Amino acid sequence: MVHNLLEKSSAFLSGLAIGDKLISINDYAINNDLNSWLNYFQNESIILSVERDSLVTELKLEHINNNQYFTYKVKKIDERI
Repeated sequence: MVHNLLEKSSAFLSGLAIGDKLISINDYAINNDLNSWLNYFQNESIILSVERDSLVTELKLEHINNNQYFTYKVKKIDERI
C-alpha cells in the first residue's frame, strides 16, 4: 500500500497515488520485495500493476533520474480490516 509519495518523483509523475496497492512489477509479484525488483529492473522500463478503488490498472514508471528510487518499506496489512 502506498502511504507517501515524493512530489515530482517517478512514481508521482507516473500516476501512482496514496492508497494504491502494489501488486506486481513487470508481471512479477512483488511479494514484499519491491526494492529488489526495482534494482533488478533499474535499466529497463517498469510497469507497475496496482489496485485502486477495487480496480487493477497498469502504470508505466517513468525514469527521471537514478535519484528517484528510495528504500521502500513494505508492511503487512492486517487482513481483518
